[in-house]
Amino acid sequence: MQFSPLPSIRRYLRNKLGELVASGPYKGMKFPDNKGIHCYECKLMGIYEKELHPVIENLTQKKLHSLTIIGAAEGYHATGLARSTSLIPTCFESDRIRSKNLM
Repeated sequence: MQFSPLPSIRRYLRNKLGELVASGPYKGMKFPDNKGIHCYECKLMGIYEKELHPVIENLTQKKLHSLTIIGAAEGYHATGLARSTSLIPTCFESDRIRSKNLM
């Protein structure tokens, strides 16, 4: 049997942060736990795809007329950008399992 520290890390983060993203451009966004979410811990801490943070912050400063998310997965960026821009995004995801979470 192989030990995985992820369940303990997830529990610790949930106890510490609740359901709110801790930092980054989506800070304060409610992000409930779901065992099927890819990189949940990084998303909850607000460090997921950190290299995109300047791009996301730049987008939220612009007057956008529409928002399209290609590769929407579980909706992390779609929800965060919708919250930041007040736009309802059009989302596309080719992975059927992941796209079920968008419905």
